Amino acid sequence: MLSITDVLTGWRPAFKFYNMWVSLFGAVLCCAVMFVINWWAAVITVAIVLFLYIYVTYKKPEVNWGSSAQAMSYVTALQDALSLTGVNDHIKNFRPQCIVLTGSPVSRPALLDLTLSFTKNFSLCICSQVFMGSQKQTVSEINMSMEKYQNWLAKHKKKAFYAAVAGDNLRDGVKSLLQASGLGRMKPNTLVIGYKKDWRNTSPQDVETYIGILHDAFDFEYGLLIFRISQGFDISHILQMQGKIDNCSSRPGCAVISSALEHCGPTWLRNRNKDRHRVLARFLHSVPKFSSKETLLIPYPEGG
Repeated sequence: MLSITDVLTGWRPAFKFYNMWVSLFGAVLCCAVMFVINWWAAVITVAIVLFLYIYVTYKKPEVNWGSSAQAMSYVTALQDALSLTGVNDHIKNFRPQCIVLTGSPVSRPALLDLTLSFTKNFSLCICSQVFMGSQKQTVSEINMSMEKYQNWLAKHKKKAFYAAVAGDNLRDGVKSLLQASGLGRMKPNTLVIGYKKDWRNTSPQDVETYIGILHDAFDFEYGLLIFRISQGFDISHILQMQGKIDNCSSRPGCAVISSALEHCGPTWLRNRNKDRHRVLARFLHSVPKFSSKETLLIPYPEGG
């Protein structure tokens, strides 16, 4: 069985004259000869093998055995992705495939939930974060966050991917995401971003960066969705107050998020209207209710 799957899924060079049916015949012949030579020793051997198999299956140890099924899944996914490149676009097959500028998905879960509410787990969704600084300074944070936040998405049953890039500033990082994200037909076509509610008080440079990102989305022929709610999406300050974030204020764009997010929220939900922090805390576990006046949708105009 391993020989058969290795030919289909492995990258190692195979024997030129290999044939899986000849291999199967040889395996059956070996078992037959084993019983002919000494039947009781063969029975004991088979019993030991079955016992070890049942024991490992029952215990399910946290060990990566290099399963051939995983390799087969990879080959199948790769072949399906390649086959999609030969399919022409059609309006009936259109799907909103989104890049969501959540930063860390832990800090803006409501923005991700709103996006997943219309992708319906049947479209591509990528949570994106830009680490500002040189590549040498941010490579360790990027590598750590890739596995950490992808595991967080899987744990909370969010059908999305996590992607992180390094950039000298936010706009350059978003440009990299818009140009390089996706694979073949599985390429994003919509940028999802939160409304910048502090535009009156922030610096002109920050406003220019935000507007520039919107222009870049149109330049790269992306659709654009801007979500706005009165409370805002960012709940990182709430997590910080609860000791869930170690604030890296000396290094803009970097934050180390603890893994105890799921313990926040339930006690606050009982009195959600008493103050601002309790209202924001409900975003941890549910999509916030919003009216049409609080949501701004900007479709991509035909003809650019």
